[in-house]
Amino acid sequence: MRSSRAFKIAANLLILIVWGGTLFFLLKQEDLLPGTVEPQSFELRIPAETEIDSWRSVYVDDVWIGYVHVLYGRGTEGFTAATTSLLRFGMFGQPRELLIESRQLLDDAHRLLEFETAISGLVGITVSGRRSGDGLHVTMAYGDVTMGKFFELDDRVFLDQGIVQVYRGTDLSPGDTRLLRVLNPMTLQSETATLRVLDREEGLLVMETHIAGLTTTSWIDDRGLVVREKTPNGWSIVAESRESVQRHLEASALTPVDILEKVAVPASGKLPRPRSVRSLTLRVSGCDIADIPCREPRQVLLDPDRGLIRITAHDESSLGGISLPAAGPKPESRLEPSLWIDSNDPAIGAMARSIVGGETDAWKASRLISDWVYRNIEKVPNPHVPIATEVLKHRRGDCNEHTSLFVALARAAGIPADMSAGLVYLEGAFYYHAWPRVFVGTWVDMDPTFGEAVADATHLELVSGDFSAQGRIAMTMGRIGLEIIDFEEM
Repeated sequence: MRSSRAFKIAANLLILIVWGGTLFFLLKQEDLLPGTVEPQSFELRIPAETEIDSWRSVYVDDVWIGYVHVLYGRGTEGFTAATTSLLRFGMFGQPRELLIESRQLLDDAHRLLEFETAISGLVGITVSGRRSGDGLHVTMAYGDVTMGKFFELDDRVFLDQGIVQVYRGTDLSPGDTRLLRVLNPMTLQSETATLRVLDREEGLLVMETHIAGLTTTSWIDDRGLVVREKTPNGWSIVAESRESVQRHLEASALTPVDILEKVAVPASGKLPRPRSVRSLTLRVSGCDIADIPCREPRQVLLDPDRGLIRITAHDESSLGGISLPAAGPKPESRLEPSLWIDSNDPAIGAMARSIVGGETDAWKASRLISDWVYRNIEKVPNPHVPIATEVLKHRRGDCNEHTSLFVALARAAGIPADMSAGLVYLEGAFYYHAWPRVFVGTWVDMDPTFGEAVADATHLELVSGDFSAQGRIAMTMGRIGLEIIDFEEM
């Protein structure tokens, strides 16, 4: 049965990581320039005169899942901020880890000079940057691919730990507000952060930081050290001793928290055969119903006051008749490659031609691609970065890998394709999930992870777009509630 536990896959774990007042978004293609740019080569040393040596534990609903270690102080050329962040969690009883290491070099005025961010436990991604005149030259490398970007750099742009300078020696008082730009090395974009002082509690500055749709509350001591931090979706970061963090590490190695179960949304009501549901009415609570996309006829807002949404699976018998290459409505043609949906790669193009063969009907070609992805990608929980060419090479992964590869193959075949992320019903609860949609005269949701040519009606879309857009889904985690009102089966 396709609703077995093997398919209980959450959206990529990177979109869950919230710390330092900054949502860790995924990379996106906009303004990136493919080419032969070589990665910057430099070494950022641990500060010679350490001012801050901070250990903080990361909790989800009071359950420990990782830590953040920050070293900050003066070096030979200015200030150095070194951050190591580790998440440890379980997926179906197997321990998994995500490690992010970042080094920053700042001048005496705390202007960013150089940085390097590396991710392990993934596909070996390294992002580095170096100031050059009034700009920043940034390179990102994964596998055999190197991307580069050069953009103008405001002197008031900070990386995450560079914000410490804002907290220190500025004599902030309740009611004060600061606006600044925070450079996210994993998006190669800068986000506007609004920092507002709420109060002082027991000698700590209470600061509210709003960035990328999330509001984080931080308690900061007179050294600029974040003592604790809370997000509205149940994440918290608390200063602890190195010895305490070590004890958590040792314990988590034996009983890691199942992160997929932790972020699942309990369902009020039961669906005995979820993959057969053709129509589903839900009452949504805990989040702004206006933020949930509605695309008729599939996902329709019935009653905004009561939070009622109806999802209806597409009628496959009405599909077909649109020839390749299909042309979607502008600006939603969704035929262009993006950083992780590298549909212009020769290997992707060759595989798309092999799968589609001589088929010229866009819907029939979409079905061929979906069926091939379902049959050829091993279904395993995977916290890795879902780059389409890497998925094609290794042929294993969860819903993100299935969706990334499907979208790349569809675009290479001339079928406009996009990604959706949200919640899907499995075994009594709704789990975070990703699936594709294609334009074949109308937009049709598919699910190659489940082997569904037409995605069933238990798929509630919360965001759409490539992985760069899916960080927004973090705003619903720990907050959204769902009640099943009624349903119809096929």
